Amino acid sequence: MTEIGSFTKKRYSLVLTQYRSGSEYNDFIGRYYHFPSKYLNTLTNANTEFIYYEPAKKGSGVYFGYGKLGQLFEDKREEDHYFAEINNYKAFSKEVPFIDENGNQREKGPSYNPQNAARQIDATALDEICLDGGILLNFEADAHLIKVLGEELIASEQVGILELVKNSYDANASTCQVHIEKIPNLPPCNDSKYEFNQYAGPVIVVEDDGIGMDINSIKNGWMRPAST
Repeated sequence: MTEIGSFTKKRYSLVLTQYRSGSEYNDFIGRYYHFPSKYLNTLTNANTEFIYYEPAKKGSGVYFGYGKLGQLFEDKREEDHYFAEINNYKAFSKEVPFIDENGNQREKGPSYNPQNAARQIDATALDEICLDGGILLNFEADAHLIKVLGEELIASEQVGILELVKNSYDANASTCQVHIEKIPNLPPCNDSKYEFNQYAGPVIVVEDDGIGMDINSIKNGWMRPAST
């Protein structure tokens, strides 16, 4: 096995196109990314993180997962092809469409070329797509604040779930759904009945259609004014 590349701390973000079925490459989603040698330089970078995108041509036109690239190595069976090891893979809890709710494409700028199966994306745009997909990256908070929010305001797991439901009301949600799956001591059911079957469990998801905050709002402490 020929190992390629070394890693430093500089952040480098990519979009990797990936069909979830019918791919012409020998991919293993969330474990290995198979690619031709023309993308070798693009993928040989320090601390490469990526999001999967399934093109609309033969797929759904959505982003569906996040991960980090590990070692690259040659494909011994197919000439001029390589594999990239994938670490820390996280599947999105919900797919993120290429076009946002305002009708704008999520990828833009001089580095965007839809013909490239591996292309660079701004780290902020990657973070926002991940947030819309249900995972939060690179969020930093004061340790005392975490203690206050986690221990002093929320006294128990039950109160924590209740607070999430109350937050939905505060966000002017018209609906709020609580999904409970794979909880110990509850009667099991067939895996096909689970909506979030990609997680081992236990799973509790509180989902609403209220007015949320984007990643900049979270980082900068923005709060929606109270209604009058």
